[in-house]
Order: sequence, then C-alpha cells, then structure tokens
Amino acid sequence: MSIEYTTLLKFIVNNDNMRRGLMSTAQIGEKVISRIRQDKYINIWTIEKICKAMNCKFDDIIKFK
Repeated sequence: MSIEYTTLLKFIVNNDNMRRGLMSTAQIGEKVISRIRQDKYINIWTIEKICKAMNCKFDDIIKFK
C-alpha cells in the first residue's frame, strides 16, 4: 500500500502563495514539497504538521492506493 498526495497537491502546486504559506506555517521545507509532488514518502509527523497548518484531517489530504 502506498500514499497518494493528489488532494494536497491541488492546494499547493498551482498556488505559490499557498505553498509558501504552508511551508511557513507548518515549518516544512522545499524538500518536503518536492517529495509530495513526486508521491514519495513523507513521515507521519510532517503530515500531522501540514494538517494542523491547514486545519484538516489526514484523509482530507492523502489517499491510500
């Protein structure tokens, strides 16, 4: 089973302000954004920080395939 970040990508790929805001609020770097774009693994703690910053739940931004 793997994780897909397509829902999260809709928020950050086409909106540079959203991406920068998320990076600042969640305290994540460009490397994490790059891993999300490539559907590569990011740890659960990082996903939790993103969810807190976006005020959402895990299943709002990730899907299992």
